[in-house]
Amino acid sequence: MKRAFPVFTAFALLALGGGCTGGPVTTGQELAAFRKAGPLVPQVDRSKLLLARQETDVYKPVPGDVLSIYMPQVLATVKGGFPKPKEQAGTHTARVQPDGTINMPLIGAVQIEGKTVPEVERALVSAYHPDLVKTAPSILVNVQEYRTRRVTVVGAVSKPGMYHLRSTEMSLVAALMKAGGIGQGAARAVEIKRQVKTEDQEAAEGETAPAETRPTGPATADARIPGSSKDAATQPAGETTRPAVEMTEADADGLRTKSILLPVKNLNQPFADVRLQAGDRILVKSAQRQAVSVIGLVKRPTTFKMSPEERVTVLQALARAGGLNDIADPKNATVYRRDNDGEIVAARLRVKTHPTRIPEGAKVKLKPGDVVAVEGNAGTTTRLLLSRIINAGVGVGVNYNPLDDDDRD
Repeated sequence: MKRAFPVFTAFALLALGGGCTGGPVTTGQELAAFRKAGPLVPQVDRSKLLLARQETDVYKPVPGDVLSIYMPQVLATVKGGFPKPKEQAGTHTARVQPDGTINMPLIGAVQIEGKTVPEVERALVSAYHPDLVKTAPSILVNVQEYRTRRVTVVGAVSKPGMYHLRSTEMSLVAALMKAGGIGQGAARAVEIKRQVKTEDQEAAEGETAPAETRPTGPATADARIPGSSKDAATQPAGETTRPAVEMTEADADGLRTKSILLPVKNLNQPFADVRLQAGDRILVKSAQRQAVSVIGLVKRPTTFKMSPEERVTVLQALARAGGLNDIADPKNATVYRRDNDGEIVAARLRVKTHPTRIPEGAKVKLKPGDVVAVEGNAGTTTRLLLSRIINAGVGVGVNYNPLDDDDRD
C-alpha cells in the first residue's frame, strides 16, 4: 500500500490546483489597444518622395521621337499642289535624329535639340519664311511617337514588372510611380543595378543618356555617371539635370550597383531623385524581417522570421511550435510586444481551441518581434507533476516483486 500513496497524492494535487487560471484574459478596450501597439516600423514618406520628382512643365522632343508636323501651306508650295489622301494632306512626319535634327522638305536638317514643341514650331516657321513662302505659314507640331526606354522595377512595389518610360519619366521616382508606388509593407532602401555598356553598344543606341530635364539647379562637370560617355556638363545650355547616380565598380557580371535610402516619416533624411538609364533594374528592398518566438508549454519551442507585411496569428504561431503541450493542457498564452515608445506591453489570450470554435485570442495577429509565451499555472504544474509521478509509478510497478517484501520481513 505504501507504493500507491504518491499516486493518490498526485490526484489530490490535481484536484486542488487544476482549477487555477493564472489571471483573467485580456479583452475589450485593452485588447484593442494591444492590437494597435507594436514596434516602430519605418514608413516611407510618400509626400517627400513625390516632391522630389520635379519634371519640366513642357516636353522637349528627344532623339528617337517621331513628330507629326502639320504645315499645309508649306507643303502645297513645295510639292506644287500634288493631291494627297485627306488624312495625310498637309502633314509631314519626321523622326528626331541622334544629333537632335529633323529632316524637312527643301531645307534639309533643322536643329531642334533642347527646344519645346512651340519652340520647334517657331523654328520651322523661321526656316521657311520669308525665303520659301511669302507669308508666315501656320505650322503645328505634335509628338506622334515617344521614344521609350525599358527599366525593370521589382521588390516591395504594388505592381512589379518591366516598364517603358519616356525621356521625362527616366527617373527613380517616376519609375516607382509607374509600378504603383511602394507597397503596403515597410520599405527601407532602393538598389539600382546597371549593366556596363561597351562603346559599340552605346554607339548603337545613338546616345548614352536620355535628355531628361528638371529645375533642380545648374549642371556641374562632376555629375558624371560612371561608365557613360556624357556628363551633366554636356547638356544643352539652359537645361538642368537630375543628380547622377554614383555607382559601384562593376562586378564579375559587369553590373554596377547603387543603394539609395528612401525618405522615412518623422526623420529628417535627405532624398533626391536620380536619373535612370535604359536597362536599369530597380529593386525596392523590404524592411528587415524580425524574429517571433514561441516558448513555454508547447511541443517544440521555436523562433521564425516575420516581415511587417506578413499575417501570422497566434494560433498559426502555436502550430509552428507543434501545438500546445498535451499533458499540461494550457488554456492561455501571453503575447509580449514592444510598443512605439519602447515599452513592453502584454496581452493574456485564450488559445485553447474547441472542436466547434476558435477563441478570439487565437485570432490575434502577431507583429515582428513578438514573443508568445505559453506560461504555466498551478493547474498545468500539477498536471505535469502528475504525469511524472504516474510515469515513475509505472516504472516501479513493472519492476516490483512481492517476494522482495517477504524476504525483507
